Amino acid sequence: MLKYELKRIFTKRLNRVLITIGLALSVILSFLAATSNRFVSPQGHLETGISATRKVVADKNRNKGLMTPKRISELIT
Repeated sequence: MLKYELKRIFTKRLNRVLITIGLALSVILSFLAATSNRFVSPQGHLETGISATRKVVADKNRNKGLMTPKRISELIT
């Protein structure tokens, strides 16, 4: 039954074109989402892309844990 339904969808040229456009659009939007991340280092350098995402995660994990007043004052300084 599934094979029959897929055959009905893919026999029309318009459906194939629309599915191709949808796949291309999803790849482009995924690429834009992955590369639009930004990270500003403590020295003020701006980084973008996938490496920025890794640095954000590393920075977040560095500050992970219980937030006490002492810990907050360390982070501010």
